[in-house]
Amino acid sequence: QEGEDPGPAFAAALAALDRALELEPGDAVRRATRATVLRTRAEHAAELGADPAPDFVAAERELEAARRAEPEEIFVEAHAGALQLAWGLHEDEAGRDGRARLDAAVAACRRVVERRPHDADAWDGLGDALDARGLHDGGTDQDPTVDFAAAIEAYGEAARSCPGWARPWAV
Repeated sequence: QEGEDPGPAFAAALAALDRALELEPGDAVRRATRATVLRTRAEHAAELGADPAPDFVAAERELEAARRAEPEEIFVEAHAGALQLAWGLHEDEAGRDGRARLDAAVAACRRVVERRPHDADAWDGLGDALDARGLHDGGTDQDPTVDFAAAIEAYGEAARSCPGWARPWAV
C-alpha cells in the first residue's frame, strides 16, 4: 500500500519463492521471479538513498542460475533486460557510467524480440532500454538520436503487434 513499508511484502514474496524453489530448484521462471523481487527491492532501496547493489547482485545471480537451469527460457531473458535497465539507470543517477548495463539491457531485450516478434511487451521493453541508452548518451559526447529513433520504432512495433497496447502515446 502507498506509504507503507514494503519490507515485509518483499520478505514474504522471497520466502514464498524460496519454499517453491526448495521443491523445484531448477524452476527458471521462479528464479526469474525471485530476481524481479530483488530488483524491485533494490530500486526501492535506491529511492530511499540506501545501497541497492547487494540486491542487484543477488538478482543477477538468480538470473544466472535460471539460465543454467533452463537456457532457452525467454522469460528469464526478459527479466534480465529489466534488471540491467534498472541497474544501468541507477548507475547513471548515482553519477557512475551505466552504459555497459544499458547495453546489456538492449541486448537482452533484442533477444526477447527475436524470439517473440509479435509480443508487444517485448517490443516495449526494447523501446524502454533504447530510450534509456539514448538519455544516457545525451549526457555524453555520443549522439543519442540513433537510440531514440530505434526506441520509437520499437514502440511502433509494440502498437502494431497489439492494437490495444497500453502505451499508444509512445508512437
